[in-house]
Amino acid sequence: MQRVELYGGAMETQMPSSFLDASTFREVPDHQEVWISSECAASVIVEILEHEGAVSDEAAPEHFFMDYADSKEDAEVLSSVCVPPTDLPNLDPSIVRSVVSLRARQKTTKFRGAPQGAPEGGSAVSADRQPHEVNVYMSIVRMPGKNSDILIILNNPKPPPGVTGEAAEGTQGVDDTRAEEWASAAVKGFKVNDWGLFV
Repeated sequence: MQRVELYGGAMETQMPSSFLDASTFREVPDHQEVWISSECAASVIVEILEHEGAVSDEAAPEHFFMDYADSKEDAEVLSSVCVPPTDLPNLDPSIVRSVVSLRARQKTTKFRGAPQGAPEGGSAVSADRQPHEVNVYMSIVRMPGKNSDILIILNNPKPPPGVTGEAAEGTQGVDDTRAEEWASAAVKGFKVNDWGLFV
């Protein structure tokens, strides 16, 4: 695991050393941090949102995931849990009201694009354009006093049905156990270094 700085060092978290900052090779919105694995198709997104006071902690998993999902017709929350404060030593309980973690799934057409200079077409590109099932691990850090909700998201795609071998390379993540470990490390290692970011 590596400790990575987010938002210019205002925050930090942990993720595998294979993850690279996507902003070094593509445009990323200012309110997001996107990190992509160099070894598989898994990715981590950290996103700062305006706090939604009308959404209770109990309703948060369904609300935030469905807002994130590409297609609400083919997405579902599988489980959710409130993370105990003892698991979050880096977060100030006087500021962070709650952290809710969920596991979900969605189907999405995901195309990461071929490497620069690579020829178009080929089985890998075709596979990438087919619908993928993606397991999503999302933690919602709720901070009403800072008028913010922070999402920490791990996307772990599976190859399209019937796609195997070389065609599946670059379209799949890791096994579920490993993905859960990565998601847990990201939320447990999450820390705000500069609260002035939320002023």
